[in-house]
Amino acid sequence: MNLTVELSYLLGVYMSDGTICKRKKKNRRAWVYDFGFSSIDKDFAEEVQSTFEKVLKKRCRIRKYQSTRRRRKVAYIIGVWSKDLLKWMREITKVKEQIPPIIWNASVEKKKAFLRGYMDGDGWIAESKRYDRNTNKLRYEIGFGGTKEWVDDLKKLFQQIGVVVGKRQLITKGKWIHRPLIRYHIKPISFVRAGMYFTAKRKQDRVIRYIQQVHIELLRDYTLTLSNERKI
Repeated sequence: MNLTVELSYLLGVYMSDGTICKRKKKNRRAWVYDFGFSSIDKDFAEEVQSTFEKVLKKRCRIRKYQSTRRRRKVAYIIGVWSKDLLKWMREITKVKEQIPPIIWNASVEKKKAFLRGYMDGDGWIAESKRYDRNTNKLRYEIGFGGTKEWVDDLKKLFQQIGVVVGKRQLITKGKWIHRPLIRYHIKPISFVRAGMYFTAKRKQDRVIRYIQQVHIELLRDYTLTLSNERKI
């Protein structure tokens, strides 16, 4: 299957928050592949939905439900059925056991799309209560994590597009930690200069606030870069 920017993004989403189930229909021999995905961010869910529709050239269902796992927040779930595409996604990642080999030799735009899909799912940006000693302004932290060993390879991918990633952290204790969590922090200014962004408005708004407070001179160029990225 030919790798496109859209497919790269969907692979990133799958590696973070997505699931692909393989099952047999009742009274049939053929296997069926289902893509499952849910998010509390409507704009993120709609981005995944529209990207699937662009790739498959057909409508995909999205519905709203009351989440019982995320402090009773409303969440959005997407259902996708496409044997060829989903089988390919499942096989090329070895059912989420490796970063797709095709990504390593992809263009910078496709690598960024893959990483953006992953960051939309398992990435974060936080406004710290601590102040930076040099600027005397609020500190911002951007990072990503996961429980699989291939999370370490994401650092290499980020470095290939010019993003500075810190040292590996292994989190074993915490209220929501059920198995060891691998976590990395990203240098915010390198995230911005690489033209990376979040689909979810609540996350992206923090990126904009960071630029406005710390690097206002970059705002115009960053906005222009995002405008061009979203046209690809």
